[in-house]
Amino acid sequence: MEEYYKILGVHPDVSDEVLKKAYRKLAFKYHPDRQAGAEEKFRSILEAYETILNWRKAKTKLKDLSQADKQKIYEHLKAKAQEKAKAEAHARAAAYRKKKEEEEKRSYIIAIYSFIGLVFLIYFSYQAYHWFIDFKISQEPKRSLVTVVGVERNRVVYQFEYQGKVKEYREYVSGFGLQMFADNGLPLKTGDQFYVDFNASDPDYHKLDYYTVSSQTFNRYLNLATQSLIRCSLDPLNPEKVLKGNKAKCMALLAYNQSGLEALAKIYHFDTNPLNKLRYNQFTWYIYKNSNEFNLAKQECKLGLDGGDSF
Repeated sequence: MEEYYKILGVHPDVSDEVLKKAYRKLAFKYHPDRQAGAEEKFRSILEAYETILNWRKAKTKLKDLSQADKQKIYEHLKAKAQEKAKAEAHARAAAYRKKKEEEEKRSYIIAIYSFIGLVFLIYFSYQAYHWFIDFKISQEPKRSLVTVVGVERNRVVYQFEYQGKVKEYREYVSGFGLQMFADNGLPLKTGDQFYVDFNASDPDYHKLDYYTVSSQTFNRYLNLATQSLIRCSLDPLNPEKVLKGNKAKCMALLAYNQSGLEALAKIYHFDTNPLNKLRYNQFTWYIYKNSNEFNLAKQECKLGLDGGDSF
């Protein structure tokens, strides 16, 4: 019993009111809702208070009992207080955990909605910027040819002539490794030429058209797609089934006629890891390879050019 009084920090002679105040103060301090990991301490405080209180209530009724009987009753009250304290502590701890889980769940939901909101904000800001550029260009539209003069890490440097002067700009592009790509999905190289739409009074408002290219750049793209088709058809077990160059070029050209530069990009990225490029990769090539469009190009390019390829 003395140990219980020590737990509550009071003298055995204190009144019930003082005892209750001491208990409430400690219970509030070590309540599981206020302090994580304090379940054991809270349980011992509750056990001490319940045992002392019950013993005080029963003490006046136990005057005529022997010491042995009093001890048995005390042990019973103690066990009962321990059981109650344990159940109360567990209930409080469970309620605390549930509260924390609900708070974390709310935090996750808020974080998810915040992220979605941020994504939408970035997207609409990006779209608004391009809408504004398009609007400015539409005021005094003019079209010209730009030439790539440099390819940097995630940047393309290009020039075009404006009122007898050469204007130079940089624009963000995607890429992996040392290779950077235009928006059409094909690799950039110094000397490539694309068309640009711009405001005749202020060329700073301009927009590159990566899907309209010069004949020289188109021929480079066509050759890249041709070589990709040949490499794609390589089979060490059947070397005789390698796609012949003239048929590969015919297929690449027909693919372009059907779907433009997008088809050449799908062919070029036949072995690209999806983690490196989401828009064009091994999966997009697989889908395109098995499409009616590509099979039609294969059929139309027979014309005596067959060699029995591995497609």
